[in-house]
Amino acid sequence: MAWLTREPLFVDEAYSARFSVDTGDRVLDLIAKDIHPPSYYLGLSAWRGTFGDSVFALRSFSVFWSLIGLGALALLARQLVGDRGAVLAVMAAAVVHPLDFHFAQTARMYSQLAALSTLTAWVLWRWMMSSGVGDRAIAARCAAAYGATAVLLLYTHYLGVVVLVAQGVFALVFFARRRSWFSLSAYLVCAAAVAAAFWPWFLRVLNFRDGLYSMNHLRWIPESGIEDGVGILFHELMWGTAPLPASSLAISPIRAPAAAPPTAPLTPAPWPDWASAGRAAASTRMTTIVRMVNLLFWNDAHTSWQGVTLAALSGAVASGLGYALWYAVLAGMPATRAATAQLSVPVIAALGGVMLLAEPVTLRLVVSSIATLGGIAIVLLHRGASNKAT
Repeated sequence: MAWLTREPLFVDEAYSARFSVDTGDRVLDLIAKDIHPPSYYLGLSAWRGTFGDSVFALRSFSVFWSLIGLGALALLARQLVGDRGAVLAVMAAAVVHPLDFHFAQTARMYSQLAALSTLTAWVLWRWMMSSGVGDRAIAARCAAAYGATAVLLLYTHYLGVVVLVAQGVFALVFFARRRSWFSLSAYLVCAAAVAAAFWPWFLRVLNFRDGLYSMNHLRWIPESGIEDGVGILFHELMWGTAPLPASSLAISPIRAPAAAPPTAPLTPAPWPDWASAGRAAASTRMTTIVRMVNLLFWNDAHTSWQGVTLAALSGAVASGLGYALWYAVLAGMPATRAATAQLSVPVIAALGGVMLLAEPVTLRLVVSSIATLGGIAIVLLHRGASNKAT
């Protein structure tokens, strides 16, 4: 909560502020022209009516949804594993997850999307478990709760369709294998009701655009490639310390101007000049990782017969011979000695780099090698002394 006002609103958050000023037809038309459904903006409008229009108030709505998501995750983990220790471990991992932490401080709909996705999963799992008991009253309540959360999920983000389709395939297979035909029929009715509830908004969107993700007025933005997606993913996963891809820096809005208040006029604004100012972090290592990922894609790789041959020899022949030699020696060694000796592999690899690749001999390399080999020697000598004593 203390970091919510650390930075001013960036451009997407400014759009959230603009679209949540009112709840009338004009605002709904503006949202329909945008790329996201209205649920988050309507909820944020109600939130602003209670807590005000400050940056803290706008972003705290995402904190609220993040807490709901964590609670839903705890319920789902308890339902799945039942062990309190496992539930606490799941919650600890979720609390420090960088994406959850980031989106909980952003005035956008992604915390709400994650929370509703988790809620639908928990309600659906309870529904499936109740089908085995045969209590139709519990199944009916779960079906109603699932339908309500699924509708809210669709009106939060269009990617909710992917979540619901995945859950639907799993539920249909589950009910069919258990021969729970009542629950299967109820699920189909529930899915139809969810689609019918979303249909009016879909028709409204078609009045302004060709589809849910059709943005005719943004055709000037170049299509992103694989490297752009991987780069942005690393940027988010590394708490914003990894550099954004060069192509996205030209179009990525980073900060909104201080003169743009949340109550600015409700008119679709063009991308201003400040939107082209990117923020690049000094992280050469992450840039290297992003470029290495390109090697997974054959069209982006540059190969030669010499390189392929050397890779095959080092990866298959040399590694195969090394493993064969190791397992041949391993048969005549005690388990403790073998496990301890294996710890010398990093030192051997480092010395090979010094001798074959002209790697520099640094103080860190010398100290770490001495510490590693010294630890191995202590273990082996202590083991030998223990064997003589016995």
